[in-house]
Amino acid sequence: MDILKFPENCLDVLAQFLIGLSIIKEWDIDEAYVLATASWPYRNLPYDDYIEVLDLLEDERRIWIEWEDNKFGKRGFAQMIYYTNIGTIAPNNNYLVFTSDGTMVGQLSSSFVSSLRNGDVFLLGGSTYRVSSIRGTRVNVTPATGFRPTIPSWTGEANSRTHELSQEVLELLEEVATYTRLEKDPMTIFTGVLGLNRPVAHAVSGFFQEHVATTFQVPSNDLILVEQVEAPLPTYIVTTCRGRAFNLALGHLFAGIATNDNIIVHELSFDENGFMIKLSHEVEIALIPEIFKQGNSKDVLQKHMMESQLFAKRFREISSRSMLNPRRIGAEEVSPKQFQQRAEQIMQKHRQM
Repeated sequence: MDILKFPENCLDVLAQFLIGLSIIKEWDIDEAYVLATASWPYRNLPYDDYIEVLDLLEDERRIWIEWEDNKFGKRGFAQMIYYTNIGTIAPNNNYLVFTSDGTMVGQLSSSFVSSLRNGDVFLLGGSTYRVSSIRGTRVNVTPATGFRPTIPSWTGEANSRTHELSQEVLELLEEVATYTRLEKDPMTIFTGVLGLNRPVAHAVSGFFQEHVATTFQVPSNDLILVEQVEAPLPTYIVTTCRGRAFNLALGHLFAGIATNDNIIVHELSFDENGFMIKLSHEVEIALIPEIFKQGNSKDVLQKHMMESQLFAKRFREISSRSMLNPRRIGAEEVSPKQFQQRAEQIMQKHRQM
């Protein structure tokens, strides 16, 4: 059974909550902290994080703060912004796609653009295009006739496979691999234990036998399988069977290690079982466990993600949810271009601070 997990200490929702409090009356800072931490998801909220959120809201003119009197309250348009932007559903802006001669060839969703990098090839309207740059709400491309897309045209939006289910998958893989190595027929597991019909069980059994005969390894709790594929460019397939969320983090860490060595990442794609990465030059695989041993993995991953479209998309969502960058001001809807420009201004401003 999967463990039910609730998000904790979400600072964007806390910012929204504090703006709502300020509308009611002026608040003592410590009294509002006690009220916020009375909610279960915020029971362990660090006081320093709480003060930083208040400081940010004051800096962006959503509330005023009198530090000497230990009080805060609403600013002029806080009530209008609050009631027209309340909620946690993230906005989904469309991007316009232009060729080098200024011709618009279509639109892309922000979810799709978040996975794009310069040089990626994608399919739009039956034609393939290569990404030249992404600026604001505009994706600049050049035709890439005859090239295979490096980004799938559609991916499911279901949640990643859970940790508990992934552990069960790993245990099953290990047991089936052991059966196969001992030259026992794993069909008994597939048909007797899992209840698969014989054609499906036979196909899966044949796949396992071929795989084990080739590598003699399968992913387990203590093992991640890394294979280099014979291809025009160095291509690696990393099989973890730990879910898309894990693979997303590990894949971007791999890409960060490559980027630090001035290696270009040409393609990076994920699924529930692993990821594939295509590079301009070979990378030293032994560097990955060394980075974990040295404790540098978080820094490498963070540095790489900060420059990605995925981070930019998440920041836009959070800036909107925290009402630093509202989608509506009264009855007026902020245009996607203005919304994006404002999000970039906020990000650059506070990254420098």
